[in-house]
Amino acid sequence: MSKRGYILAVVIFLAATLSLEAQEKSRYANREKGFSIEFPEGWALREAPAPAVVVLAQSPQEGPSDTFGENINIAVEDLPRDATTVQYGAAARETLVKAAQGLKVLDEGTLEIDGCQAGYFGYTLSLQGYSLHNIVYYLVVERKAYVITCSATDKSFDAFKEKFEKAVATFKIEISADKRDEIRSMAQDKDARADMTRYTSGAYAFSVLFPDDWTVTDRGITAAVVAVSPSEGETDKYSESVTVTVEILAETTTIELYGKGLLTTLERKASLFELVGKEPVNVAGLDGRRIVYTSKMGPYKFTTTLHYAIDGPRAYLISCAALTDSYEQYKDVFETIARSFKLEKASE
Repeated sequence: MSKRGYILAVVIFLAATLSLEAQEKSRYANREKGFSIEFPEGWALREAPAPAVVVLAQSPQEGPSDTFGENINIAVEDLPRDATTVQYGAAARETLVKAAQGLKVLDEGTLEIDGCQAGYFGYTLSLQGYSLHNIVYYLVVERKAYVITCSATDKSFDAFKEKFEKAVATFKIEISADKRDEIRSMAQDKDARADMTRYTSGAYAFSVLFPDDWTVTDRGITAAVVAVSPSEGETDKYSESVTVTVEILAETTTIELYGKGLLTTLERKASLFELVGKEPVNVAGLDGRRIVYTSKMGPYKFTTTLHYAIDGPRAYLISCAALTDSYEQYKDVFETIARSFKLEKASE
């Protein structure tokens, strides 16, 4: 990804350089660029004040000695190829540090903006005689990078920090709810699970992420797919596994009744079965349950996490098993896999 086009908030606007008019309405929307935001009341707006900057909102002047206009500016960049928010942010930060002499990064982190993964970093630098304190927020949605820059002097930053944060919290991507869910899911696949690949079952109409180095096998009847962890050496006597099972129900039932029957079956079939925990969870947007239990097979003791939910005539079960001694090591991977489970449109 080329760094040339990154919008870096060295686009700093001084009160003396702009002639702005106070906005009548606090919410600004730009349908062409696909976003809206609520700026602080009474701040003046100017559209396209600089290349790639869509809009700038500037605080009112507080007197003759107030020579710097604290501001929020929003830039939108069309990316030439796919990039994640994490990738974009890392490259933008690196480019900014190289371009702005004397810049000092203060902090950085992640957050959600309008339900989408976003990042931020704060920094200080000296420019045109001002000691500035800025925060850059960024997110990538459908090959568009949205960059929100909040700028103040080092002395005034604390007084404006809350206004900046409130404005950023109102930022919205103006797209349909279905499209937003699709984008959020894609972003999760790319950012949080860069070492995983989505498996899709056309026959059973679901998809799920598995680690790239796991062996994935279609099982066909009932047990739709099994993913097995790679061997870690001669002493690794058991491969951790995730099995996705689809059960065709003979009659309509509730999640509670189904769960009771499931526990009865496990108690009967699993050697030394012991229920560790049970709780309600979201499984692909459905009212689901998660149970954790231990059992034995020969000399080995296992801990299994089982997520399940019902969708019409089908029950979906995601079973994640590991040796009890190594369960904690794989617990986060199991949860990531289970959360990634999605129902898809049935193949024609």
